[in-house]
This record gives sequence, C-alpha cells and structure tokens, in this order.
Amino acid sequence: MVDAVAVVAGTGLRGDEAQRWLLSAREGGLVFETDASLVPADEPTRRGRAIVEDVRRRRADRGYVRREAQRQLLAWSDDTGGGNVARLVDTDYAWVDGVSLTFENFAEAAEILDQERLVTAKFVRAWGAGVVRADVTIQPLGRTVRDQYNGDIAAWRAATRADLGPTVNIVHNTGAVAVGGAGSMVTASVQGFDAAAMAQLVEALLHGRAAIDLSPDDAATYDANVEELRTGDPSRIRRALQWFGGLGRDISTNALGSALGGMAMALLIGS
Repeated sequence: MVDAVAVVAGTGLRGDEAQRWLLSAREGGLVFETDASLVPADEPTRRGRAIVEDVRRRRADRGYVRREAQRQLLAWSDDTGGGNVARLVDTDYAWVDGVSLTFENFAEAAEILDQERLVTAKFVRAWGAGVVRADVTIQPLGRTVRDQYNGDIAAWRAATRADLGPTVNIVHNTGAVAVGGAGSMVTASVQGFDAAAMAQLVEALLHGRAAIDLSPDDAATYDANVEELRTGDPSRIRRALQWFGGLGRDISTNALGSALGGMAMALLIGS
C-alpha cells in the first residue's frame, strides 16, 4: 500500500494534477483504494500491474529506446522546425514511458536519421568525447515517414526493404522480360544485363547511399541514376552504370563508393 498521490506527484505533476490522475486511474480500474483516510492508500490492480511491467520491459529494451528517440526527434523537428537538440530534452517530446530521454539518446538518433536522409544534422564534437551539440532540420523524406508511417522508422525501413522485392520490367514488349529481387536466384537478363546481379547492385546502392561521401550535386545524380537502373531500358541502364562506374575514380567518394563503382563496372563489362 502506498500514498499514490505522493508517488504520482514525484513524477513532476502538481498536487492537483496527481489527484486527478489518481481518480482517473481508479475509475479505469488501474488502482483500487485500500484506505479512505486523509492520506488514502492505494494498490495497483492486476491490470495496473500488467501495464507497469510492460513499461518496465520497454524501458529496459535498448532497441525500443533508440527507436522512440528517433520517432520523437523526427516529430519534434517536424512540429517545431528543429534546431538545437538540447532544447528538445526540456520538452514533452523527451518523455517516453514516464521517463525523460537524454541528450545522448537524441544525439545518437540524430546521427542515424541523418544517415537515412530523414533529417539534416550538424554536430559539434568535443575532443576525445561524443557529440556536445547537434542541430537538426527535417527533410522531405522525414516528413513522408511522419505522415505515411506515423513516424515509425522501423515500419518505413521494412517497407523500403519490401520495395527491393521482385520486379518485372518489359521493354516496349519486344525485349527480354526480367524478374529479379533482393536475394533471388534469377538468371534471366534485361537486354544482356544479368537481372540477379542488377538487383544486388540496386540493393547495395540503396543501402550504401547514406554512408557514401558525395557532394550535394553528385548525391542528386546518384539518386536519379538509381531510378534509371530500375527502368528496364537498356540504354538508360548503361548510362547509369557508366556514371556509377566513375565512383571513386572520376567522382570523388570514399572506399565504399569505389567498391560500388567496381560492381557497376563489372555489370557493364559483362553486358
């Protein structure tokens, strides 16, 4: 038995707010009054205990905490216009399951969302330490995730992976019909291009996009050429492969970009 009002007030609510919450919890069957004295004592019901245990489980789940930090950061940057993440910690967006997430939680979330191109984030790092400042601005793709997936990053990622599934391309009804997808064993070809290898290249380009160091102009061309690879038009595919083949050679990028460029050139040479 506990003084429920005092416990609830300890979460940061005012006394009158805590009292209203307690009355609502009693009406909802979450707690029951065991002593109606001036300092009433309450105990949680079975339903109330189940909710508490579920909340404790989620708090201990580091993956869940990371996902919620990403969701809340995306919501905050969309609703407020973003800015210094330190301001987020002092808002209602920081509260998840009755506890406030930390700046470190949101700085990590900002890095992940920046890699996914859902937000643009600029970081200030201390020497020998982690991020000490992060400024975030939501991107159009981030708004799409917010609007279409209710900010559920995991659901959006799952849908993105599904988009890499089997596809069918028919070119002017005269060329070869190619069916391919991530992890498939397709051996058909699109006018001389191996469909299985093409699907693997597109998947690698999509997943590696966030980690490739490109200029803004090259990044836009990169995205456009990924779509060209999915058209099924041999001439457009060839031009796109030629562009990707220049990654790390004619187009400045990192080691991952060079590796993807090698994959593209191998497809082009083998066609």
